[in-house]
Amino acid sequence: MNFSGLITTDISYAGARGLSRRHYYRNTKPFVFSEDKECVMKHPFVAIVSAIALTLNASQVLAADLVDTAATSGTFKTFLAAAKKAGVIDTLKNSGPYTVFAPSDSAFKKLPPETLNSLMKDKTRLAEVLNHHVIQGKVAIADVKPGKVETIQGDMLTLTSDNGKVTVDNANVIQSDLMADNGVIHEIDTVVIPAELR
Repeated sequence: MNFSGLITTDISYAGARGLSRRHYYRNTKPFVFSEDKECVMKHPFVAIVSAIALTLNASQVLAADLVDTAATSGTFKTFLAAAKKAGVIDTLKNSGPYTVFAPSDSAFKKLPPETLNSLMKDKTRLAEVLNHHVIQGKVAIADVKPGKVETIQGDMLTLTSDNGKVTVDNANVIQSDLMADNGVIHEIDTVVIPAELR
């Protein structure tokens, strides 16, 4: 931008980022130029539109479903691959709210290879096992109540909570409260397989 021939006056005040602003006058019409040269605002309307756009963009960034949240974590690659194979992925993306006790990649590695291979080859059984890790509602770890709770598969999980330590059947919660817009994920260290599906 060519600033030649401009009359300038410095006025310091708290802007959107607490920066001072320099006022330039050309043909008696002022416009504002940030001293850090990040932006030029010729009219207050521009600032308003920019603020609205930033707010909308921030809302979009914050909105993430359970699948996106699990993927961002980076520790649920096997769980997500299994969910996709079993046809559970759409449920986790598009409905809810759900609380997912998601086994980590390390949890799946603890399974005997023949068990994991058998599960991956049986789509129906795999979906049943994965659904066994999901309950209705968005339950933060602090709100977990000891006792039995029904899964979306229709069977029961046994939850315990003792001084912040939460277990899900024989699995331990090792990371909690990964919030999504349609639920919450708690990472567990063991794949929980109902006795009838073993």
